[in-house]
Amino acid sequence: MFKKFLLVLFLLFPLKLYAFNYFVGMGGGESRSKVDGIGNNEEKSYVFSLGGSFGPVLFPVRTEIEYSRLKSKKDYLQMTKNESVGFNVYLGVPLLPILEPYVGIGVVRMREHYFDNDVWLKSDFKYVPQYMAGFDLDLPTVILAGGIEYRYLGTSFDFVDESRKSRIHTFLLKLRYKF
Repeated sequence: MFKKFLLVLFLLFPLKLYAFNYFVGMGGGESRSKVDGIGNNEEKSYVFSLGGSFGPVLFPVRTEIEYSRLKSKKDYLQMTKNESVGFNVYLGVPLLPILEPYVGIGVVRMREHYFDNDVWLKSDFKYVPQYMAGFDLDLPTVILAGGIEYRYLGTSFDFVDESRKSRIHTFLLKLRYKF
């Protein structure tokens, strides 16, 4: 009987070291962007994600596929809109059982639109790196997790007759439903 107990304990031990779960998430927040020729803008940001977390409990890894949209309006003559689809990887360092700071990196396929003097211009799609850091509040017994995240994204977009450099700083409140 003792040998069977040890065998079961030995087989279940790796499950205690690794955690698996999947999630659907969404978030919203504010962005500050600087676009050459337009200046500083405040933007509304929305993020929708689908992903999973796995790995050792000490350093969990989270991956996600996301859709994000940023929309800004400087005045009635100038506005910008960014839409992107991307893949992100996060590495967490749990400090407490419920608080987990993390860093992340991602690559997004993004296009920028801007409206200037009654003309809408669109750039081509471009792959752009983005960098993230934040904190998650995740109770293991609750199916919801929340967090605060900062993101930075910077690149230049080519339009018909010019190139404009965009630098975007985003602060998001995120919520994930785990299943």
